[in-house]
Amino acid sequence: MIYASQLVDQAASLRDASHAHFATTNMVVTLFGRRGRGKQESRSSNSSVKPAVAPDREVKNEETTSTLGVILSSFGLSTLTGVTEEIVFRGYIQAFLLAITHSPGMAWLGQAILFGAGHIHPSAQEGENRVVAATQTFNALFGYGLVYALTGGDLWPCIVAHVLYDMHVLVSSWHNVNCQMDWTEDAIQEKVSEDDVTSLRKLKELVGPSLTSDTLNMCRRFFYAFDEDHKHALSLPNVQRAMSYAFLTDNKKPSTTQVEHLFAKVLEERQCDDVKPNDGRISLSEFLQMLFSLRAQTLKIATSA
Repeated sequence: MIYASQLVDQAASLRDASHAHFATTNMVVTLFGRRGRGKQESRSSNSSVKPAVAPDREVKNEETTSTLGVILSSFGLSTLTGVTEEIVFRGYIQAFLLAITHSPGMAWLGQAILFGAGHIHPSAQEGENRVVAATQTFNALFGYGLVYALTGGDLWPCIVAHVLYDMHVLVSSWHNVNCQMDWTEDAIQEKVSEDDVTSLRKLKELVGPSLTSDTLNMCRRFFYAFDEDHKHALSLPNVQRAMSYAFLTDNKKPSTTQVEHLFAKVLEERQCDDVKPNDGRISLSEFLQMLFSLRAQTLKIATSA
């Protein structure tokens, strides 16, 4: 069921799946907070490289959560939601639909549709709701609802499956986002390469005084937050997710096709200049060039509308 849900996410548009992913990561960080890091885990603790921020601006030690604490909390939350939702949607709704339609197939399909619709949130992004509703409908069809039908209406297997699935989503999402946050914190303390320094200097001349040191540090943090492969460079899927987040609250957003074409243009220009090999990834300076270019295009469209 976990693998099948991942296929549903992949079948959705990249932007819709990104919105659902952002919502999930924000939820788990809000619920459980940051994971504690031992001194031996941080590359910066023994590094001779100076931090990217001034000492007087360093973030104070925040409260952290242990993995065991997250597992226990996830178990409690998953048990509460699993028991409640299975009693309502399988114990009552599916049984009720079966009683009035006398069709196991209609009851099975009806409870899945209602289960998916029940996970739509009015304040969520439209794309997020599409992915979440599709995923939960799929789970109710080929997961909980199918188990309920095959076991002759036994709720306990459904509850166990529901609890395990929710725990997996919560714990794995929290673990993955913390690993990425740890990588980001380590990466921004590394020295910027000479090539990037030169490129960023040229970019600053084009952008103007708005690209301050603080803005650049924030941009570096944003860049590495989406460097999911830890390559110090972003692939096209990484860039698509980053742009989805960068323009999340904007009325005018660049399309995925625009992002893809601009990404290809950056790689083509690099190949013509014979600066770097075309490895299908872009550097920090190239990413910022894309970001500012797309921002300028959307502002131009917004002002002319």
